[in-house]
Amino acid sequence: MPDLIIIGGGASGLMAAIAAGREGAAVCLLEAGPRVGRKIAASGNGRCNYTHRTISMDHYHTTAPYALLPAMTGFDEKAVMAFFSQVGLPPYIDDRDRVYPYARKAAMVTDALRQWALQLGVTIKTDCRVTALEGQYGAFTARGQGFAIQGATALVACGGEAAPQLGGTTDGYRLLEGFGHQSTARHPAICPILTEKDPIRGCQGVRWWAQATLQAGRKDLLADGELLFNEDGLSGPLAFDLAYTIGAAESGQCKLVLDLFPDVDRDRLLAHLTDRQVSLAFRPIEDFLSGLMPKPLGLALLRQLVQGKMTDSVAGLPADFPDRFVKLVKAYPVQVTGLRPYRDAQVTAGGIDLADFDPDSLMSWLVPGLFACGEVLDVTGDCGGYNLQWAWASGRLAGLSAARYAGKGGQS
Repeated sequence: MPDLIIIGGGASGLMAAIAAGREGAAVCLLEAGPRVGRKIAASGNGRCNYTHRTISMDHYHTTAPYALLPAMTGFDEKAVMAFFSQVGLPPYIDDRDRVYPYARKAAMVTDALRQWALQLGVTIKTDCRVTALEGQYGAFTARGQGFAIQGATALVACGGEAAPQLGGTTDGYRLLEGFGHQSTARHPAICPILTEKDPIRGCQGVRWWAQATLQAGRKDLLADGELLFNEDGLSGPLAFDLAYTIGAAESGQCKLVLDLFPDVDRDRLLAHLTDRQVSLAFRPIEDFLSGLMPKPLGLALLRQLVQGKMTDSVAGLPADFPDRFVKLVKAYPVQVTGLRPYRDAQVTAGGIDLADFDPDSLMSWLVPGLFACGEVLDVTGDCGGYNLQWAWASGRLAGLSAARYAGKGGQS
């Protein structure tokens, strides 16, 4: 009988298996899909942004923020970078402090974790979906189609609902709820935003740096970053950073105000456009913003202000046109209508209430010997490596704790 059954072979489950294996525990990891680490291999556009150089608790959302600290301080971003360097994946840090494996290949992260787990004697069983988990006090049984595996402890690391095509599931919530745990409200996060179509019409595929003020309820949220315009809304890092707040807000209560020239103040932009109106007087209006911003986005903005044809000359524009244009692009309103579904999300916001787990071990307060880690818990990080940092940190703590609860320990 193994000392620990881990249900889920994603980032947190693999880290938990390695941590417990290093303690000398006999570990059996059960993965519902055909292979472990599928979400890791697809993360960061295939590059795996596995942590951030300066982790701050301000970038996490949970109903129990105090419960994050033991895991996050016990295995912080420096320790995570050292860990991956030890397994042959030194870090590459970009200009926004996002940390990747030096080769920027996410599949290498999955392979390194799987190989190290196997080297430590971890038994990995794929295509083994656990449909029932029962037991307590040192004797658990995980059941699925054609199997029943017993273990001294059990750790639920099934992840959340995001990206079902890569193994996203509600299984973890169901298994833990079967022991009396409760889930907070859940919604997609780090995902594209849906908006009204008029402000973005014709801009599909355009990438542009912007600053956004999200008006959602009583408090405005300010963020900046790259936007990707889609046919039905906005994507890219900036949109991803806003998705959590949009999902948590009441439907129809969110409005974006975009500064499309955040690095240029109003007076400087006005002076430039006024000069441009003179120097380009005999060019067609459609060329007025040529060289200043992508043409599809420029045309969309011009059509907001110009009633005539885009082939008319700039000379026909009114004298106050530069001022009106500046007012528009420094506060461009976009009404938010919702979020893309879980299939297009990177993580799930919400989850099993973290307050029902011991922060120092991530063992259930309700069922001794039952542990949980990663995305299945109510912890959501911002875009930029924060969610994988939680996966590594919580997986390590839960794996160590489970091994020690089973009577192992002393090597880590």
